[in-house]
Amino acid sequence: MLERIKVFYRGSEFAYYLCTPLRELYYFFFFYLIPDKVAIERKFYKKMGYKLDWNNLKTLSEKLQWLKLYDRKPWYSDCVDKLKVRDYISKKLGTNKYLIPLYFETVDWREVKPENMPNEPFVIKCNHDNSSYVIVHEKNNIDWKKLRYFYRRRLKGSNFFWNNREWPYKNVKPKIMVEKFLCSDSSDYKLQEYKFHCFEGEIKFVSYYEYGYDGKKRHR
Repeated sequence: MLERIKVFYRGSEFAYYLCTPLRELYYFFFFYLIPDKVAIERKFYKKMGYKLDWNNLKTLSEKLQWLKLYDRKPWYSDCVDKLKVRDYISKKLGTNKYLIPLYFETVDWREVKPENMPNEPFVIKCNHDNSSYVIVHEKNNIDWKKLRYFYRRRLKGSNFFWNNREWPYKNVKPKIMVEKFLCSDSSDYKLQEYKFHCFEGEIKFVSYYEYGYDGKKRHR
């Protein structure tokens, strides 16, 4: 029964907006009124199954909680914003040639319509969250009304700061962006991605991924 209610809530625009007052009350009492440190302790215990010892932090997960509270450099917000980070990278490298081509951006979900999209494969996503991307190979095959409803909810969705107390996300202004869809020139359409994980200025390990034509990870 609970699963059916969740499906109805997520798929019905009427249900979503009918529950808006209840949702806001929930966030007010369970997120907005709780101090950052307490919220972090609660979330950590819920996920990890043991309490944080702020005076004896050992694991990476534990130390990340400390960073959430005390490491709050302004430029972090620019780096988590998928639009602002483009300017950050351009300034750092002195060029924008390494950026994925940006076709469109907007703060208005009503602007998500075919006439604002390119006539080639592209990706629509939000700048302030994750898992909001939609890969479009052919824009004439898309249900644009359904897509607008999806991004209307994503723009109004909960802020990552309030959910996890990840401070860099607190002041990111939600937007919708459209970028070129990248794929490999090889016949199997695999795109390679490398992630370099640095600690105290040194690379400690590297992650490797391959993405298929549908944008899903194939290997790691």
